[in-house]
Amino acid sequence: MTAVIPKKSRWMVCFFAASFLLFSAFAPAQKISYAFPEKSDINSIRFEILGRAGKGYLIYKNIAKDHFIVRYNSVLQLEKTIAMDYLPDRVIDMDFIPCKDGYLLIYQYQKNKVVHCMGLKIDSAGLPVHMPRELDSTSIGFFADNKIYATAYSENRKQILIYRRNIKNEIFKFSAVIFNNELMRSDSFAFETSIRKNEEYYGDCVITNSGDIAFTHEYHKADEDDVYDVNVCVRKTLSPQLMVNHVSLDNQWVSQPMLKADNLNRRLLINAFYREERNSRVKGIFSAFVGDDHVMSLGFNPFFETLNSIDNGYAYRNLKLDNLTPKQVLLKKSGGFIVVAEDTYTETYNNNNWNRNGFYSPYSNINDYYFNNNYYNAYRPYGGYNNYQSTRYSANDILIMSVDSVSRLEWNSIINKKQFATDGENHLSYATMNAGREIQFFFLANDAQKDIVSHQGLQSNGMLSRYPTLRGNELNVEFMPRLSKQTGAFEIVMPFLYLNKIGFAKIDYSTP
Repeated sequence: MTAVIPKKSRWMVCFFAASFLLFSAFAPAQKISYAFPEKSDINSIRFEILGRAGKGYLIYKNIAKDHFIVRYNSVLQLEKTIAMDYLPDRVIDMDFIPCKDGYLLIYQYQKNKVVHCMGLKIDSAGLPVHMPRELDSTSIGFFADNKIYATAYSENRKQILIYRRNIKNEIFKFSAVIFNNELMRSDSFAFETSIRKNEEYYGDCVITNSGDIAFTHEYHKADEDDVYDVNVCVRKTLSPQLMVNHVSLDNQWVSQPMLKADNLNRRLLINAFYREERNSRVKGIFSAFVGDDHVMSLGFNPFFETLNSIDNGYAYRNLKLDNLTPKQVLLKKSGGFIVVAEDTYTETYNNNNWNRNGFYSPYSNINDYYFNNNYYNAYRPYGGYNNYQSTRYSANDILIMSVDSVSRLEWNSIINKKQFATDGENHLSYATMNAGREIQFFFLANDAQKDIVSHQGLQSNGMLSRYPTLRGNELNVEFMPRLSKQTGAFEIVMPFLYLNKIGFAKIDYSTP
């Protein structure tokens, strides 16, 4: 017997079939290659995904005093493990910088009372091209903090900045050395000035493609987070002078200023959340462009004027503006930009109560083409947390704001999520992949008591697309999307836990 489908039902069947086929045509296909853990890949290792090197991939691993670079082939099969015997026993800190045909490794260590900053180049096979070179050194006191050097690099990766800052007797000292991508010294700069400790703060440095150095100078009240005045300080290449550009806040208070170099338009960009009164609720986003010697434009964009006008009011209902932490600034060819912020905070368990501690930012990563900060990988080995008190980390909704070339807010969009974990944040937050027409977001979501990797795409007009979740959960792997790294036009490498050990998955969306 053949069932007869009514005309209306047949139309609906055809509509949904066509919709499914249309979605399938645009939905990115997944091809996953797994590098399951080796015996030594226990969850207490430290690692950094370096990225693609030739036809393979390099991942740095550290177990106690032993450092390795591990090379995988195109489908993440282990090819070789290279011991980094040239490193000293106790490395204070290290940064990997992508360069032509490999990576630059900048690291520091202490011997007696001297901290040495060293550098070398590593080729695509993971082998050192030359022996480590000393880039700078500093004598320190017996009780001084020995992590004194910070590293930044330009968008074109041809300018490498190594700088140090310290405050002693209310005198702020800054010293910077610039190298090219062959680690040859090209410039240096130093200055000192008086400072009111706990009331003034100099933000992280950025370096432009032309070699200019820039950083923020912020004024606080009694060591509070809110800023009531801010300057953008610029040192032009080879100049002995430091130019100070005052950015008017119009009696507003801002928090967490982010500075980024806009190399295409030869200007600097500063963004911050602002309040109308000290310690009041967040009002909106403040943005300013700074040219060579002056502030070009600035704007205060209240959130309520756009958030309340969004048709999907439900999406914004639970967004906590005061918890927002800026994470990324994405530049647009039009001269505008996109700011990505996340609702994050911590709570500590004391006296049988959870106490809210405001926002937290454990992900001070990242110096790829999206981020301002140094060292993208913020993986914290298990067992490395404070065991004396219980801490719960929360990472919820993602707010995305588009601002035009004259600091006017164009649109808002939001990705709803709710995440929390106790005594560890490795599985929280999100990762992004630049897919050309879209910026794609990956994060863990819970479905039927099981964590899945949610996948959404942000279009240029602020619309969001939902894609199929990441397949592979049947293998009982626990993905850590936040620690992923984009390694190709449509490809990311994502770490995971498997049987309490660290493994890696290459996810390729270029295959139809």
